[in-house]
Amino acid sequence: MANRVVIGKLATVHTVSQRAFANATGYYNVTNAEAIRVGSYISIDGTNNIGGTDVYVWYKNQVGNGGTWDIVLSHNISTQYLPVNGTFYAAYNEYGLQVSQPGDDVLSPTEPLIFDSTSVRSGMTYAGGSAASVSSTGINWSSTKGTLGYIPVCISMDDRKGTVETYDIGNMEERYQDRAGMHEVTTTNINPIRFYDSAVNTGGGAGRGRTATNFKFIVLRLPCQYGKMNDASLWS
Repeated sequence: MANRVVIGKLATVHTVSQRAFANATGYYNVTNAEAIRVGSYISIDGTNNIGGTDVYVWYKNQVGNGGTWDIVLSHNISTQYLPVNGTFYAAYNEYGLQVSQPGDDVLSPTEPLIFDSTSVRSGMTYAGGSAASVSSTGINWSSTKGTLGYIPVCISMDDRKGTVETYDIGNMEERYQDRAGMHEVTTTNINPIRFYDSAVNTGGGAGRGRTATNFKFIVLRLPCQYGKMNDASLWS
């Protein structure tokens, strides 16, 4: 049965199969490249960075220098450290939790992990906050964190969410709205809005501003924007 969970030091072991040049280079083909993340620091002993130069993985699957390379490092490294058939560790200095998909070995995954505490694409909380009262102008969640480059998934809760009852005077009937209290998310803001029933409220339509009370929200590192929900965004 495949290992599905790893807790603790998350170093993965790899062997150099090809270098772009016999002398110093940063372009390599390696074994188990799927397990290496962009940003992972590299070590040959599992304890120290290569040559004390803070070497990390800059790119993956990069075309250039006569081929397509599994990894491109932030520094050119001599054969003293990474010769062909030489072994090294990626993410040697990181700790956390990783969970693989059913039947996939977390130590050598062939599919994207279900959860990776070191990854920025695992739905980790990026920002959040609360306020006793928030108007339709909303809260700028990016003011201290910066933007993510896409509209993220946000989860919110407030006292005015849930079912509400209205009355259609013209048709003499009661009407219900299950999602009267909603929010709208932009690349910088989360804004309380409400759904208007066009049969009851003049102007109709969705997205009318409202005041939310006891408002709480979290922003996740997951895209919620057309054109961003793809492998490049979710599994970089």
